[in-house]
Amino acid sequence: MFKPPFQNMLVVLVIIFVLHLISLRNDYYWLIWWYDIMMHFLGGVWVVLVLIWLNQLKAAAVVLTFKRVLTTIVVVGLAWEIYELLFNQTFIDAKGYGLDTVLDLIMNTVGATAVYFLYQTKDAPM
Repeated sequence: MFKPPFQNMLVVLVIIFVLHLISLRNDYYWLIWWYDIMMHFLGGVWVVLVLIWLNQLKAAAVVLTFKRVLTTIVVVGLAWEIYELLFNQTFIDAKGYGLDTVLDLIMNTVGATAVYFLYQTKDAPM
């Protein structure tokens, strides 16, 4: 049912890259209110695909639990938000920054959770 996680990971990465380039050229991050939300969802999808792939490379020496997925996605999401803040990539006023950050972290988590549970099916063992 699913392709190996590495192929899925590369496809999602290319999709994120292309959508990001399209947005930079057309200002979609500013013109389409949900564009950033979608990108954070896809970012969460990509991070979990990387985790699943790395887990399979190590022959499941460490079980990839939901708790580990949540911890990783929160750490990666927070690191991304710190990067955006440090390099002035937020493009939002201070008043809305907190809400935007919370929404970004939620969407990272929703994307990660969706893929984690899809890969828990018997057709795609982790």
